[in-house]
Amino acid sequence: MNSKYNKLIDLLKYHDWTYEYSDDNRAYEWGYNNKIEIDRELERLGRDDQSLKIYEDAKPDYLKTSEFIDSGSQHLPMSSEDNDWDNKFEWKIK
Repeated sequence: MNSKYNKLIDLLKYHDWTYEYSDDNRAYEWGYNNKIEIDRELERLGRDDQSLKIYEDAKPDYLKTSEFIDSGSQHLPMSSEDNDWDNKFEWKIK
């Protein structure tokens, strides 16, 4: 591997791909700052085919599939339109 990609490889090696979901602000900040550094390094490399391939290969498998759903919150269930929430709970106000 060409040495010009070493910094990108090192940044990706230790990147926390789920930092956005952390309850620990230090972990979130570290992940956020690391993502900024990754983006800067990709820009420096010109986002060429090799750097983008390295980035994609570093992603965990669950982020590579179309089955990954980001609900916006780890605490809220995903729902579909066929759910009839109004009639599911006895506590609803009548």
